[in-house]
Amino acid sequence: MDTDTEKQILAELRKQTKIVQRWNVCATISMLTFFVVLIGCMVFRDRINAKLKTISPSADSWDNVGKIMDDGDPSTGEAMMRRLAAKYPDYYYNYKYMGFKEQKLGRYKEAEVYFQKAYELFPTEENEKNLAAIRKAIEWKSKPTNQVSEETAHKLAEPQQ
Repeated sequence: MDTDTEKQILAELRKQTKIVQRWNVCATISMLTFFVVLIGCMVFRDRINAKLKTISPSADSWDNVGKIMDDGDPSTGEAMMRRLAAKYPDYYYNYKYMGFKEQKLGRYKEAEVYFQKAYELFPTEENEKNLAAIRKAIEWKSKPTNQVSEETAHKLAEPQQ
């Protein structure tokens, strides 16, 4: 081989090496960008999920009612329950849930009305037990000889969830 051919081959190899190096730099930058975005998503995932899970006032659901009530906002929770009951008047769970809420607040007569309605719509053993438990608590509370504490009345009225 003569030196001109060797020089041409060497020049071509250098040219190809530069092209490969440029592609390697591009690939490395792309991979780094991908990993930075991936790590950023992992770091901020909890914040993003928390924002997605925020309760919208228009998002009436029993899950949101429970969250609102647990957060200590019974008036908003009760309003949402009433909207759900108006929207789905034949759904027993509306009345069962409202019965639990009233019972928890110590309003046993109101709870009895709701448990009765739940039982009428869906006569199961569980709904019958809830109704019987609240009636027993009302009976015990109404007897003057059985002056029971609020705690005892709550225990007597403990319905099956």
